[in-house]
Amino acid sequence: MLINCRLGDNTAKDALLLSERREKDALKKALTESEYKNEELLMKTDEAKKKVEHLQNTINSYVPSIKLYGYYITSAYLYSLLSM
Repeated sequence: MLINCRLGDNTAKDALLLSERREKDALKKALTESEYKNEELLMKTDEAKKKVEHLQNTINSYVPSIKLYGYYITSAYLYSLLSM
């Protein structure tokens, strides 16, 4: 009877160890997938930052021209009003 009890104990322990190993493997897989997704998101964020910076630089390069053009339009409009 003592032998049967120990065999039953070992079988239960083995089943528990197997279950815990499977759970650990599943968690490890989920962690690896999460790390991969985080890396992807980080790369996408970096790309978006570069695009925003490029757009901001482009806008900044046009601002002086737009101001000058606005001044020219305003001056031409005022001149046309004065010459009436």
